Amino acid sequence: DAELTVYPYMDMGGGQGHSTSFESPTHTQKGHYTGTINYSMSGVWTTQVSLTVPNDTSGVVTFEYEVRGQ
Repeated sequence: DAELTVYPYMDMGGGQGHSTSFESPTHTQKGHYTGTINYSMSGVWTTQVSLTVPNDTSGVVTFEYEVRGQ
C-alpha cells in the first residue's frame, strides 16, 4: 500500500530550472517499483524520491547526479 513518487529537476542557475517528462513509478512486486525518466539534456540533475506508507511517516531522499549524452 506504499506510494512512491519521483521528481527529476535540473537547476539552470539564477533560480531557473526545469523538470523533464517522466513516468511515475508503479508497483511491480513486493518492494519493487519501475518507471522511466526522459532526460532532456546532459548535466547535473537532482531527483527527489518520496515514499508514503499509510499510517506511517513518509521518507524523502534527494539524489544528485550527472547525465551525459553519447
